[in-house]
Amino acid sequence: MLPEAFFYDAPQKNKKDEIVTFNQMKVIASRMAVIIDNQPQGWVISFRNKDDINTLSLQLSQVRQYADNLRAVQHEHRNLISTIAGLLFLKRYDNALALIQQQSESHQKVLDFISHNFRDHHLAGLLIGKYYRAKELGLELIFDPSSFVEHLPSSLSHNEWISIVGNLLDNAYNATLLNREGSRQIECLINSEGNEVII
Repeated sequence: MLPEAFFYDAPQKNKKDEIVTFNQMKVIASRMAVIIDNQPQGWVISFRNKDDINTLSLQLSQVRQYADNLRAVQHEHRNLISTIAGLLFLKRYDNALALIQQQSESHQKVLDFISHNFRDHHLAGLLIGKYYRAKELGLELIFDPSSFVEHLPSSLSHNEWISIVGNLLDNAYNATLLNREGSRQIECLINSEGNEVII
């Protein structure tokens, strides 16, 4: 929207969250008429940088992903603890011990792989959460052995990279769940080479 249209069109009408361009810069603008005794007195106008809104939106999306990932980890551990408690109650001590060792070895291999091959802590944290989320959904997230990320290019912010990877994995989970006849495994390859990332 042009500034003239925002300021002068329908002066009595309030406008909310209109994208207006000033000097080639996009802002989100809102306008509220001030009326006293049925007489217009002026406007209250606010401007917000469109990029700031996009950044906040990405950050909020990332916080939601972290919350989902933590919930998945908690759910996974709760199920494991319940199973171990049940085995102990039945005095199946050998089975309980074997389950603990099996879970520890399996998870430790994945955690070691992620921490060693994904040097960016934000990305590693996301992938650990997504690994547990897959297990909660009855899926298996398998990392390609050649995956390696030394650092993420600065062309995008950490939040943007995490949002991209998180959304791709979420889409893969949804597609796999919809295909009931297909495999329950999702293979993930992420590599960084210079200023490029292959996902």
